[in-house]
Amino acid sequence: MIKTLRVTFLSGVLLVFFFSSRAQMRITEFMYDAVDKEFIEFTNVGSIAVDMTGWSFDDDSRLAGTVSLSAFGIVQPGESVILTENAAAAFRTAWGLCSGVKIIGGLATNLGRNDEINLFDGSNTLVDRLTFGDQNFPGTIRTQNKSGWVNLAGLGANTIASWTLSAAADAEASFTSLNGDIGSPGKSTKATVVFDPCTVIAGAPTIVINTTGTTNFIDGGVSSSPVSPFAVSGVIGDAGDPAGTIGVDFTIGDDVTPVGSLIVSVQSSNQTVVPSANLVLTGTGADRNLKITPAAVGYSNITLTVNDGTNNTSYVISYAASQSPGATPVSYWHTGIADASAAIALDDDYMIVVNDESNLFYVYDRKKSGLPVTTFDFNQGNLLSLTDGSAGNWKEVDVEAGVKSMATAGKIYWLGSMSNSSGFNHKPNRDRLFAVTVSGTGSATAFSHSGNYNNLRQQLINWGDANGYNFSAAAADGKDAKTIDGFNVEGMVFGPDNSTLYIGFRAPLVPTGSRTKAVIAPVSDFETWFNNGAPAGNPSIGAPIELDLGGRGIRDMIRLSNGMYIIIAGSYDDAAMGAIYSWNGAAATAPDLIPSFNIGTLNVEGVLPVNISGALATDRLQVISDNGDNMYYADATVAKDLPQDNFKKFSSDIIISSAGSVLPVTFEYFVANKHGKAVVLNWKNAQSDMVERFEILRSANGSDFSSIGSVSAATAQTMYAFTDNTITGSGKLYYRIRAIEHGGATTLTTVRYVDFGSLLPLITIYPNPVAGNRFSVVVNSAGAKTIKVFGSNGNLFRQFNLNEQVTDISTSGWPAGWYLVNIKTAAGAAATYKLIVPR
Repeated sequence: MIKTLRVTFLSGVLLVFFFSSRAQMRITEFMYDAVDKEFIEFTNVGSIAVDMTGWSFDDDSRLAGTVSLSAFGIVQPGESVILTENAAAAFRTAWGLCSGVKIIGGLATNLGRNDEINLFDGSNTLVDRLTFGDQNFPGTIRTQNKSGWVNLAGLGANTIASWTLSAAADAEASFTSLNGDIGSPGKSTKATVVFDPCTVIAGAPTIVINTTGTTNFIDGGVSSSPVSPFAVSGVIGDAGDPAGTIGVDFTIGDDVTPVGSLIVSVQSSNQTVVPSANLVLTGTGADRNLKITPAAVGYSNITLTVNDGTNNTSYVISYAASQSPGATPVSYWHTGIADASAAIALDDDYMIVVNDESNLFYVYDRKKSGLPVTTFDFNQGNLLSLTDGSAGNWKEVDVEAGVKSMATAGKIYWLGSMSNSSGFNHKPNRDRLFAVTVSGTGSATAFSHSGNYNNLRQQLINWGDANGYNFSAAAADGKDAKTIDGFNVEGMVFGPDNSTLYIGFRAPLVPTGSRTKAVIAPVSDFETWFNNGAPAGNPSIGAPIELDLGGRGIRDMIRLSNGMYIIIAGSYDDAAMGAIYSWNGAAATAPDLIPSFNIGTLNVEGVLPVNISGALATDRLQVISDNGDNMYYADATVAKDLPQDNFKKFSSDIIISSAGSVLPVTFEYFVANKHGKAVVLNWKNAQSDMVERFEILRSANGSDFSSIGSVSAATAQTMYAFTDNTITGSGKLYYRIRAIEHGGATTLTTVRYVDFGSLLPLITIYPNPVAGNRFSVVVNSAGAKTIKVFGSNGNLFRQFNLNEQVTDISTSGWPAGWYLVNIKTAAGAAATYKLIVPR
């Protein structure tokens, strides 16, 4: 079959003389303000194709790598490509552009009235620049609802005076969009080669990513196939790597050749990184699936080729493989960002993560590797009253801490680091304390602004000075924030009274004479004072809380549903010395190191609780690491500086205590006893000041529970009782208690039952294995009982004669190992358990 050529060379026009092969791309059109959103057009004005993998755009910050242009892939001579604030599909529709025009949508680094366009190549070298603005350059164009295009003399010259405002049917064949904007995006008369992106070669095979079939963890949930090459990354040994386990779905076709006659092949350009054996291509007909398993660190172009016997069409996956450090049993690698700094659990399945180098919230699946399911720009419309930067290009707030409201469901407070920049200068955007209200979860998560306050940094400095810490010197311009006497906030949690907000410092360590302790500033009655960002007067900050964390500062703090506080402690600088402490939240109580939670090799900046079947797991936590300084691909480029966002990643790890349960539960015990035709429930709560009420749940089958009453919690009270007098039948009844905190968090007891068809009592022990050098014996009947403990050698080790229904037995000093515990009541009922005492 005969194929027509797609590109025709112009004769007599040879502007290629002016441009090297590397610098063929030029800025040829732009519009900063439009109904159909702003756009920038780049055109290959040379005669050689340009591979834009690794290329990037930035505005007047002039930073290479800010906005990746890799998705443009290979740009042919004469081809124009579009970068726009609008969604790609919406922009294409508004301007009537065919599918062949390459568009990157969703530009967040927006242009202003007086701004700059900078184009960088894959080596971060400036290729073209345009500085514009009718205010800064009087008499020049203002591209509001009309684009600007460059004349031949101004091509690549950075002279805004050489640019003309578009008019319908002008020399650039400008036209009007569906919504009234005027321009000519997608083509330029400055091209030296004719290129028609809308020409379809008869009979040529096609191959695109099937975005419906491909998981959003790979394609980010886009609705149409990304242009080739498309960036994907993986981690060696990641059992949940989506590209290796789920794969990328493709659709192939041909308008002449039957799809069954097409031949599909796949090749790896780097056999070390991805050997051919690690490429698994499956499928029939129009559908294909490719799974990629990396073998070594580095880059490889994975090329899928469709052949119809005469012509080939290819799709390239630009692939990058990194190595997992294997620091924890369970690791997830979340892509799209590397500088994860703060995290809040939406629920057991999803989390909100903040990147401390951008002003975005990212919603990630807590149990899967891959891209976020949705994002939110929390400074859109400048609701935070930012002053550093400009609209569309505000400098980072450097969010380092977040905490859920105790008073309002869905509201989350967030805090900037308050620190100086890496250049040791005050950055006012980082002073923000703000609230966001969240609804929904997963990809349906929605965010709304709920107020902000911009003067907390100065209030903290004043408070520190008043307490002898000399915070003025710690926060002064020229001072490095990441020093033992610097100034850097990274933790935030509500205190035991549910109203005092604890703000934890990474630096400085205090007191000034020894610098050995971390410090917390307690803000009294915080939510009433904050008042949705409209407080009356200054915050009331109480007496400092100094904590001995082994010479470490505070990197994060959370309160578990059982009332225990978890502190992520780390170095005030970048030294690897992370540790996890438990604490009861009381200023006079010292925190306890939990050595069985080992995070020494991780740069942990966030921690989340882990629930299993709705109940708090007391032997594990999920930690979030900032991996921005990691070098993933053996190319001497740290993760935060990678030009391709899909190659950036951070880890979340499930750390499991080697000592078993180390996080105490809310309920120290819960028993159910028969009294005639009634049941008396007794329980003891470990943290009563956290709880608003207890809900009593009953079931006839042990699985379907309903509420039969509630008991209000009282300050300083820990022991409670409830009598169920509504029993009419026989057989077993099952009970459990739900503790409901003031902020809405809940914790459930284990299930207890009574049997009205049996006279035998319930006898049990917990926890097993032993935790905290203690276990309890529970017998739901009154009267004397004998407890005998036998060692693994069969010899009697201990004996107790007791009368209580719940008895605590200390194992302090007992050798580690297993024991047999025999419990016998005076009525003759008995039970024997194998008890484990861990090291």
